[in-house]
Amino acid sequence: MTRTTSSPESPRHARADDALARVDLYEPGRVIPPSPRLAAVSPRALAYLRPLVERSPSCFLPNVGSRMGLLVVGNRPVPYVVNDRPQSCYLVSVSSKVDAHVARSLGLAGGGRWRAVLARGIAPALRWSGLDRVVFLNDWLLSTNPTLRLTPAELRAAVAALVERHPSCSIIVKSLDSAAIEPGGGDSLSAFVYKHNYCVPARARKTRSNVSDLALLRRTPLRVEELGPTVDEGELDRFVELYEALYLGKYCATSPRLGRRWFRLAITSGSFRCVVVRDGSRLLGFSLQSIDEHQLISSYIGYDPSLPREAGVYRLLMLSGWLEARRRGLVYNMSGGGGAEGVSTFKRQRGAVLVPQLGACACAHLPWPRRRLHERILRDFYFT
Repeated sequence: MTRTTSSPESPRHARADDALARVDLYEPGRVIPPSPRLAAVSPRALAYLRPLVERSPSCFLPNVGSRMGLLVVGNRPVPYVVNDRPQSCYLVSVSSKVDAHVARSLGLAGGGRWRAVLARGIAPALRWSGLDRVVFLNDWLLSTNPTLRLTPAELRAAVAALVERHPSCSIIVKSLDSAAIEPGGGDSLSAFVYKHNYCVPARARKTRSNVSDLALLRRTPLRVEELGPTVDEGELDRFVELYEALYLGKYCATSPRLGRRWFRLAITSGSFRCVVVRDGSRLLGFSLQSIDEHQLISSYIGYDPSLPREAGVYRLLMLSGWLEARRRGLVYNMSGGGGAEGVSTFKRQRGAVLVPQLGACACAHLPWPRRRLHERILRDFYFT
């Protein structure tokens, strides 16, 4: 049984039968006050999350109109994102991903007139379903989130706290460790494999491509360097330019739009390792990498896609993550393939293997028929 207490001055507390499964809930748009629980939380993670919670994600990512809150489970900070309307960014919009899935199935992924007709046709149905009234648990507003490693009791308590606070929303858990799912299906959560990432196992043997990349690093006239927790304000626009040229211009128009403030926050908070490639003083590319006790994740990369392939900027950026993961004895999570066969081949040639990423949803608290509708759509179109 879950007991919940709250007051205007303190976070909401939720406890499961297991006394260790305590959850502190900090609501979006409110100042996060100091507390003994927060003192045990990673200061770097909190430095990244606090401004997103206390202000608004839209201050940092212009096409994200959702709100971010924070759960503290044990000593783990677990951000959650509350969405109650259609969004143009796939990170926080179920309908955006459903639309893309249907378009791919019909061969309309490239856009154009018929893609627009399709969007107009299914948008009213998606709005009627309330599908975009959803809370995303473990959503760091990244293309690849850190893996959520909780016990089954902790996960139940976290989901129960969100259901109580947002009873009209589906709960979607991102990047969940399989150990958090109750053996035998005892939870009200439905678990799905919703994506695959390319990961290089810890201490994997070098491949021929790894050796070639190392040779490139030795002979290149370009500079590869790691930035400290400071950033040249004059270069922030260049970070935005390089990111948008790759993610928005080449890959996906519904990618998050990372603004100057987001890059300043990501780098100065110390939550990300930032590696850059320069030609003299000119910034040619960057790699933002998040690190936990198990893996190093290639969170975001940006570079000028018009540069000649022989320059090897992308190879140097990916090599920087491989070297650091190898030094630390961690898995190197190279993220997904971006839908491009060339990117997938590149990663496989460097020892990466496809690793399923687990997600889960909780819809049992919703009234029928929304419950059945959400379960079916999430299973058949979102977790695919």
